This record gives sequence, C-alpha cells and structure tokens, in this order.
Amino acid sequence: MSAASLGDYDPFDPAVIADPFPYYRRLQQDAPVFEVEKHGIFVISRYADVEAAAQNWQDFSTTWGPGPKRFESPVASILQSDPPEHTRLRSIIAKAFTPRAVRACEPLVRDCANACLDRILEQGEADWVDAYAIPIPVVVIAEMLGVPSEDRDRFRKWSDDIVGAIGGRVDPRASQAEFDAYFSDVIAARSREPREDVISKLLRPNDKGERLTVPEVLSFCLSLLVAGNETTTGLIANLFFELARRPEAWQRLRDDRALVPTAVEESLRYDAPNQGLFRHTTRDVELHGVQIPAGRKVLLLFGATGRDPDRFERPGDFDVARHPNRHLAFGAGIHHCLGASLGRLEANVALECAVERIASLDVVEDAPPYVPVFFIRCPERLQIRARPG
Repeated sequence: MSAASLGDYDPFDPAVIADPFPYYRRLQQDAPVFEVEKHGIFVISRYADVEAAAQNWQDFSTTWGPGPKRFESPVASILQSDPPEHTRLRSIIAKAFTPRAVRACEPLVRDCANACLDRILEQGEADWVDAYAIPIPVVVIAEMLGVPSEDRDRFRKWSDDIVGAIGGRVDPRASQAEFDAYFSDVIAARSREPREDVISKLLRPNDKGERLTVPEVLSFCLSLLVAGNETTTGLIANLFFELARRPEAWQRLRDDRALVPTAVEESLRYDAPNQGLFRHTTRDVELHGVQIPAGRKVLLLFGATGRDPDRFERPGDFDVARHPNRHLAFGAGIHHCLGASLGRLEANVALECAVERIASLDVVEDAPPYVPVFFIRCPERLQIRARPG
C-alpha cells in the first residue's frame, strides 16, 4: 500500500473492512489524525491519542451517537450521554454486571459451549460462527433479559438488523418496531411481577432512590442486545480463527491451560471485535497539527491501537502468552464497556471447553468474508475442521 493510496482510505469500504490493518499502519505512521473528506469525518488511530480522546468526554462527546451521522436520541441512553446523565445511568445499570452477577452466568456458558461442541465434533467440520460464536452470547443475553428459548432466533435477527442499520446496509424499522413491542410487554410484566433477571433489577431504585424510566430500560435492552451479542460473537470468532491458523499456539494452550486468559486478551488486542466508534467534537480541537472543527464526527479506531508499534512490541505477532497486554478493545474512560467482564467470561469458557475436547483445528477457508459493518470485526462464516482428543 503506497502513501498516495491513503487518500482513498474509507472506513466504510467493504475492502477496507475485510483487511483494515495495512491502512492502520499507514494512518499511524503518516496521518495520525486523518480527514476522510467524502464523509466529512476525522479518524484518530494512535493508541495514546485514542485513549486520551476516549477519556476526554468534554471535548469528544457521545451525545450524537456512536455512528457516523448525527443522531440525538429522545431517550437517555448510556451509549450516547455524558455526565451528569451518564453517571446516573451507569450507576443504575452497573448493578446488572456485578462480579457476582457475571460469575452466575458461568454454568450457563459452559453448558451452552459443550452442547455446541457436541454437535461440532459429531460433524467434524462446521461454520464456527453459526455453530459456536453466535449461540453462546445469544443464550447468555437472552437469559439475562428473560427471553424464552423459543424466541432466541427473533432476538438474533433484531440484533443483526439494528447493527446493519448502523452500518448503513439495512432498514431496521420493522425489527425496531418488533423489538420495542416485545420488550415493552416484558418490561410491563416485570413491573407487575419482578424476577431475578436484568430487566427486573433495572426497574428497582438504587440506593439514592433513582430508577430508570420505562423508555430508558427499553433503550438499555437495545444496547445490551447489540453490544452483548455482536461484539462477543466477534471476539469468539476472531479468537478461534487465529488459533486455528496456528497449530503450535493451539498445542501450547493444550499443554498449559493457564494461558487461556492471556490468549483471549491477545485476541482482543490483535483483532478487536469493536474496531471503533464515533464521538463528536464540542469545540475546535488541534491534534498533531490538524485542526478538527467543533461539531465534527471523529472515529476512534480502537482496532488500530492494538497494532500500534509505539505501544506494543511485535504488534503484528499473535502471542498467546503476551503479558502485559493493556489493550483498548473495550474502550477507555467513562464509556469503558460495562459488559467487558461478561464478554471475557464467555470467551474464556468457550476456549477452555474447546481446548479440553479438541486435539487440533484446521481452517478450511483461509480468507473468509467479513461482516460489512465498519465497527464490527467478525467473519460472516468460519469453516473449521476439528479433531477430538
């Protein structure tokens, strides 16, 4: 890739989405703050700059939404609010993600992973996105929200359509209407008869007597649906793709199960399932000699930061024993992902179960197609042969 081709860089181009890493290297080297003129957006790619911007909500605000277009939600949302509103929302929602609540999900994750592996090993070869990476987070988030098993296929479709809408490739109105109607009924039912699911917890007041409104609970359900499903699917799929391409790394995990958590962290660094989200500038900001005017959308490339040579030694190597590994896959600052511990749990258990039961993996398709959405890094399919052992 030549320096001149950087002028053609477009984060929404399917070719860039399929392999963004050569562009990331060029951006970090030659244009750490880059204007994509055709879209009127700016892109920030270096680790230190992305981390600083993510922590600076005063200058880089979320209130216009995480996508490339300005969208001001009529309902307070944790994904697009700044303090003090964000502080109130996060303090209430955080009770759904306490360490105890996350640990309670482990038996469900383990049962789901082993049931999926039963089917995979019986077939010998499978699409690991459809057979493993999708079912685990769908089951977990559906259980958290109190969605019965017979409704999980609808649940996944709503998630896919809403993510596709953010990427500009799907009209989400039908799915959005179905989602709103479904969860409005669930919220009403939990208001009458609380259970121990997340929705019931969110309807209870916190220690200060603050509670979410019904529209705020509905907004959170949507956020959890998208963030909990799509990014965890990407994490699991990306993790197994890299390991299936590296038989020596798989054998190393088989020999030393203590490396499972570091392998998960390395996958998050190397191939972050959330490649980037937008902020907007609240004032003129100058960075590396580039003036970003107030009111412009700025893409923080979390996926690029994991390959920044100023932060990581051998950034292009996938090392299951890498430590320390302080990546930004879950963001930084007040908008650091609330569900990070849950996503880690799902990926760790998925890998533990597979390492215990599978002797070797072999990638059938070396260059799978990727989901054509700018912020999601996930293969659309992933054919892998698995040998039990």
